[in-house]
Amino acid sequence: MKYLYLAAVALAFCLPADANDFSIENASLRRTLTIEHGCLATKEVENKRASTTARPTACDEFRLRISRGTHVEGTDVWLTAADFKATHVSGNRTEQVFSLENRKHGLMIDVRYELKPQDFYARKQLEVTAEKPVTLERIDVEAISFPDATQPYTIKAITSRAGKRWSPGLGQPLYTTNSATFWGIEFPAAYNHVDNGKMLAGYLWGFELKPGTPYQTKKAVMGVADDPQSNQEAFFEYIDRVRARPLRLQTQYNSWFNGFRNVTREKFATSIETISRKLNTERGAKPLRAYVIDNGWQILSGNSAEDVWQTNHKFDIDFASSFANAKAAGSELGLWMS
Repeated sequence: MKYLYLAAVALAFCLPADANDFSIENASLRRTLTIEHGCLATKEVENKRASTTARPTACDEFRLRISRGTHVEGTDVWLTAADFKATHVSGNRTEQVFSLENRKHGLMIDVRYELKPQDFYARKQLEVTAEKPVTLERIDVEAISFPDATQPYTIKAITSRAGKRWSPGLGQPLYTTNSATFWGIEFPAAYNHVDNGKMLAGYLWGFELKPGTPYQTKKAVMGVADDPQSNQEAFFEYIDRVRARPLRLQTQYNSWFNGFRNVTREKFATSIETISRKLNTERGAKPLRAYVIDNGWQILSGNSAEDVWQTNHKFDIDFASSFANAKAAGSELGLWMS
């Protein structure tokens, strides 16, 4: 009872008594957050480029699936922002940080929203801290419902051939067709999808949180377009802004197409020499930018996690000779493994 009283006092002092709405805003967009009954949620998103305002029909704000371990059946629990109470808020027009806690599960979360003055997209990130060991299986950094939410693809295009036919996420964005927004995670293996109007932007993680050690999630991004027909164009504009280097043609050789899993250090060296001689020396073409060793260089099974995806006996453990061969052929990027 004493703890509950102190927690209530802290909440009263940390949260403004006369304001429950908080915004990040610039010339392109405004995202308004609200705290109702101690719980965080998005109130509305204003797209100033298209002069639209999107108001959620429901808002979990985020979702976490926790358990006692991915190998322990029947222990997983879903938590949303409604399961946490806000204890502190700080920020301004370009950044807002909400500190939340769930005493039952011993979890603390800082939810950070960021919007730079010149950008037409905002970012969101969770920092999760646990009081006791817990496995964080899946993280949906965004979990919000709009009547015009749409998933522009219908299936995950890559399907594993393993027994359970696991299909990885491919990072495709989600859109709203009327308010002209795009949503996603800045992570190529994210699985973003729409379920009955609810946009879920997140990814699988499946590792144990150590007590007292914060985990920062991948960042979610929400951006705005000039009109609903320009959603994809706006998303590509965002990609051009954040890519590590400008888009350019990547010329490379991949061992899979003439070696499959039978590739070896010697066969790979022969391929590099032949390509370099026939293409560069005899025909005067520019050297390829990279040489890629595809499936066949790694150990595919073992007795422990440390055994898997290690270099097998067919290559130098550090690929030193293969890298030297690629550089000798004039490759700018040298050697890659796939």
